[in-house]
Amino acid sequence: MKNPILRVALPVMSLCLIFLSTAVRAYDCSSVPAFVYGQGTAGQVYQNVDKAFECQQDWCAWSRPGEDSWAEYSWEELGDCESEPEPVSSPPRVIVSYLYDSNEIYVNNTYSFAGAASDTDGDLVSWALVVYESNDGELESPEIIDSGTSTGTGRAQLAGEWPAENKGVYVLVVEATDSQGNSSARQWDFTVTDTPASVDISHPDFIVLGEQITVTVETYHPSNSSLPTIEIRDPEGSNISTSTSSSSSSGGPSASWTLNVLATPEIPGKYVVAVAWPNEPDLDKYTNFVVTDPDSDPPTFSISPNTWYQSYIGDFSYSSWHPAVVNAPQLVLTRPDGSSSDLNWYGSTSASGSGGNGVGYDHFRHSSEFSFGPTMGEYVIAANYANGDTLEATLEVVSGYLSEPRITISNNSDFVDGETTEIATYISKIYQPETVEVLVDGESLGFDGTIPINSNYRIEATHSWLAEAGAHTITARAFNDRGDVFEKTREIEVEESGTTGTGDCDAEGVNPDTVNEYPNWTSRDWSGGPYNHASAGDLMIFESAVYSAQWHTTTEPGSDSSWEYVCALE
Repeated sequence: MKNPILRVALPVMSLCLIFLSTAVRAYDCSSVPAFVYGQGTAGQVYQNVDKAFECQQDWCAWSRPGEDSWAEYSWEELGDCESEPEPVSSPPRVIVSYLYDSNEIYVNNTYSFAGAASDTDGDLVSWALVVYESNDGELESPEIIDSGTSTGTGRAQLAGEWPAENKGVYVLVVEATDSQGNSSARQWDFTVTDTPASVDISHPDFIVLGEQITVTVETYHPSNSSLPTIEIRDPEGSNISTSTSSSSSSGGPSASWTLNVLATPEIPGKYVVAVAWPNEPDLDKYTNFVVTDPDSDPPTFSISPNTWYQSYIGDFSYSSWHPAVVNAPQLVLTRPDGSSSDLNWYGSTSASGSGGNGVGYDHFRHSSEFSFGPTMGEYVIAANYANGDTLEATLEVVSGYLSEPRITISNNSDFVDGETTEIATYISKIYQPETVEVLVDGESLGFDGTIPINSNYRIEATHSWLAEAGAHTITARAFNDRGDVFEKTREIEVEESGTTGTGDCDAEGVNPDTVNEYPNWTSRDWSGGPYNHASAGDLMIFESAVYSAQWHTTTEPGSDSSWEYVCALE
């Protein structure tokens, strides 16, 4: 009888345990500060969402206890608060803005600095933007750039200029204090050093042979008051500068010079302006200008090829020669609809350029994966040169998917007077073909066409014709979705009933004794290999007819567009 009593009592004990484990703990929060996001120290207690929490890690400041799911990794809950927290004043926030890419600025220049201070409690009372000298980390000799005071404000802007009069190490500081005595500061460490030597060269990029050129050189050197050497070198390397005028804006150990150098070039080509200080090769500077000869050969520009097929992807290149312009031209493509853009090069590309003394400059570029898309019409490619010259070349995109359109006219049996024969037409390499019309002696046999095979845009058509003795012209016309018409004709001879002969192969100049009969192939993949296919132009006999291969093929003669009917045997 004891066992049933025990089994009943166990659930009751479990319920008691659950009730005890959910008891609410209380915590005296009367002296616990409220949590402020971004502020928190390991070991300190803060309250948030009416609960007390102890910070376990210094990075607890960046998770809100009792709110953020990841807060459990940096906070320990101590219990529900029994009292309101003490109000806590947030310290000011400050930013410093120096607006320079480097922490190095130059002596004898004036710089603009700025900063800002803010306080969420709105009790900002003082702020300042100050430059200190840094003496082994100790801040000395403060220079106040901007400052202010208030009885309480939420935000203050600071800005001002500072003259860098002496070289050394400095610190820019933004300082702010609120009414509770909380203060904050941000700083930027920087160095004031000598202004580096500089050279600025200006002159025309192009002049005409016989014209005088003026080259202006503006220089500064922090420790060398002597003039730099300036040369204008012709294409043969000779210095042709004839006179120099100069002026100095400062003296002593540093100097700023403005120099004007004159020259009158006597040969066409590329000239070099060279500026240098002795024993300081790192300060050497070079520029170029070009002297053109108006009597020289004109520039040239060409493209290859000049004809393109719709959606074809393949080799395209341009070549250019200019008597004076060193750099390659910028190419602009104008399409048939009048829109234009820079010519983009896709796939594997290569480019080259060369030039010589007075002999001009060649440029070439090639791509093995170029495409102009499916739009037919004339494309204009303009080559724009740096001196303002523009040359043009045209390219025509014609009908044909990837290559020239192909139309094959075949008959499935001999043409016999008084008998109906099927005329098979194979169409390929025509962009978006739709239908085929066949005519005999100008009389239409109607329209036909299978659904295009997109891999090569191929369709097939079959027309029936009651053959009549005599000479006839068979015409096949293919139409695409753009309204383009592609046409091919074939001449045939139908003999009268009861006549005998060698068929129409005599008229075609074909001797059947010299033609292989399928599948006795005529070509092989390599010398010494087996004969396993027919190549373009090879003839083969199949079912009393001679066919010509249009390209590499291993199919049954007359079965597809890779074969063209030639003649019938007797």
